This record gives sequence, structure tokens and C-alpha cells, in this order.
Amino acid sequence: MDAMKHIQIQIRGESTIVPLCIGETSLGVIYLDRPAILKDDIELLQIFANQAAVAIQNVQLYAMATLDSLTETFARDFSISGSSGSCGRPSAPGNRSPSSW
Repeated sequence: MDAMKHIQIQIRGESTIVPLCIGETSLGVIYLDRPAILKDDIELLQIFANQAAVAIQNVQLYAMATLDSLTETFARDFSISGSSGSCGRPSAPGNRSPSSW
């Protein structure tokens, strides 16, 4: 868990600032317009901030892996081809399923 170090939540007057960090990289902050006073609130904010930071990093990594930097187009197609979306069931009444042939 070295990448997810303990974040320092700042409570200033009537606001709370929670940094979104992974390792030494800062991805942003969560700003609350009320102070987080209870220990449970602070713990929940830390968990939420860690999850948000990981989600942001995953989106950034996905974009780097799928976006062609030269053409700015998606380089990979992750769709399932040939799928009718019907899970093998007849698409309309009267159509026979393969098991009834």
C-alpha cells in the first residue's frame, strides 16, 4: 500500500480539504463547505478520496492505452462483434430457437 499513503485532510474554519493523491502524484482535491469533525467522517473521507484517486488514475491510464496520440482517435475497439444482444433467444414471437430445429 505504498502508493496509497495516508493523506492529510485539512480542516480550516468552516471547510474541509481532502487531497486526491496516488504516491507522490496529486490528482486534485475534494472540497467540503463544512468541517469534518467526527473521526468516522474523517475516515470515510480518506477512503472516498483514495477510491476517487484510483478511479481518476484508471481513466487516465485507459485513455493513454486506447488513444492514438498522433491521430487523437481510439486505437482499439473493445466491442464484442457478432453479438445480437439477445443471448440466444428468439428476437420475435414465432422465431424458432436452435434447440427446436
